Amino acid sequence: MKKKQMVFIMMIMILVFVAQAASIPFTYLKKSSMVDKVMKIIEDNFVGLTDTVEVHENELIYGAIEGMLKTLDDPYTRFMRPDSYKEMQEETTGTFGGVGIIITNKEEKLMVVSPIEGTPAWRAGVRPGDIIYKIDGEPSAHMHTMDATKKIKGPIGTVVTLTLKRTSKNGEDKFVDVDIKRDTIKVSTISQSGTIKDHIGYIRISNFGARTGSEFKEELEHLVNTAHVDALILDLRSNPGGLLNTAVEVASHLLKAGQTVVSIKGKNEEEVSYPVYRDGNLDLPLAVLVNEGSASGSEIVAGALKDLKRGVLIGTKTFGKGVVQTVIPLDNGSAMAVTTAKYYTPSGVCIQGTGIEPDILIEMPEPTEEILKQIQKEREENFKKEQDKIYEREQGKIINVDIPSYDNQLRETIQILEGAAIFSKIKK
Repeated sequence: MKKKQMVFIMMIMILVFVAQAASIPFTYLKKSSMVDKVMKIIEDNFVGLTDTVEVHENELIYGAIEGMLKTLDDPYTRFMRPDSYKEMQEETTGTFGGVGIIITNKEEKLMVVSPIEGTPAWRAGVRPGDIIYKIDGEPSAHMHTMDATKKIKGPIGTVVTLTLKRTSKNGEDKFVDVDIKRDTIKVSTISQSGTIKDHIGYIRISNFGARTGSEFKEELEHLVNTAHVDALILDLRSNPGGLLNTAVEVASHLLKAGQTVVSIKGKNEEEVSYPVYRDGNLDLPLAVLVNEGSASGSEIVAGALKDLKRGVLIGTKTFGKGVVQTVIPLDNGSAMAVTTAKYYTPSGVCIQGTGIEPDILIEMPEPTEEILKQIQKEREENFKKEQDKIYEREQGKIINVDIPSYDNQLRETIQILEGAAIFSKIKK
């Protein structure tokens, strides 16, 4: 890759699609006679239990909005106060100190959607599905993602302790404390690219940023035209999503012109389809790796490739985020993120809350303490190796991908592709 773009990841669930709407007057809420009456009663009659209690009009309005949105029972629809909205905007354009996890609210609990590959949380062994039970000793039950994000973020070099609850396959809960040193969160959207056994191409996408489509095309052409690979593995594991248009662009490099990648339906039921905008012209066996941390934009790509029978999905069921949020700014510097549509795979399936089942189920083994230590050690070593390979990749050299000893999903995928290649030769 000639030029690697660094994408700055928010600590909250990444939006599949963000649109700016016309600013809504902040005083709109006052037009409600009931709300106006309650505010008037409070301002004229309320006496605080202590002399330090003061009534602020903005705080009353904030509380009313947050209360309304909470009744919708939607973890993705939320109100952002001015400082939170400003923080969100800064995080998408600059660096910040964090640990690199995508979190969401599920049943009033904070759940890890995915650690971002290469970040401190990923290297510390944080896993998709972990429940954040405490943050630096403070219980996180009923805590909103925005509040949790503020507590997890902090000065670079400082440590945050996350108490995680993990549920094993046999249903047993286990609590672990993970100390994570905050660092500058800069993540390349193409986290790995190269060859396996000299003939299988491998591309891992960590999220879908503004330049992911062009970077993916560049890597794909390099593997096909220079390395002459005869099969491809697209790794979308622990990819929390990103930009909708970018996900469509990536899928377009693998599909035929005229096919539909995804459709979106809003409240008025009007369907908007996103077709393949170019012919991929790639006739190679394709395997797509997914897991429970594959969400949103990665589910768009995986769902299209599965429904259109372009590739085989391998791994475990995906997360199941099939909704679109629109960010609507308010006129006092605050904003709302509102769920405005659901998206559907080419076969008409909405995967919100259900996820996408793989064609071939391959689960990662339940890790023991010894295996977890080995995983953490190998992740640290592989992260350093990948940093050393950046220069080689930028020079156009073909990189050999290291296969972690614990990654049975990748190893079995390689065997499946090699078996398919042998079968194809026999048929000819």
